[in-house]
Amino acid sequence: MLKQVATEFILNHIHDTSLKSSDVASSMEVSLRRLNAVFEASDGISVFEFIRQERMRRAALMLGQSTLGIADISIEVGYANPANFATEFRKFWGKSPTQLRSESQVNPDSLQQLISVKFN
Repeated sequence: MLKQVATEFILNHIHDTSLKSSDVASSMEVSLRRLNAVFEASDGISVFEFIRQERMRRAALMLGQSTLGIADISIEVGYANPANFATEFRKFWGKSPTQLRSESQVNPDSLQQLISVKFN
């Protein structure tokens, strides 16, 4: 139950560039330590990593399914600086946002395959 409420809060605030794990814990009136323990028991990752993964998953989907510019997508997923977004995206996915967009245009199934490999 705690994880579900935290996840809803995160998803509703994912675009907020200042969203931090501690904000999630504060909004739920639990300690960050307890919230991390719940996420780690459920998914094996911290709240911080969950936020990061959700931002990267959404960004990849938006790149593959929309015509929004990369700077606009970076803002939509909570990155104020598009250069920081591009750097984090490359670290996470192993390719630039432009590469991922190009690949998904050539082969639309490649995006779903990439996401399923990363998150399963």
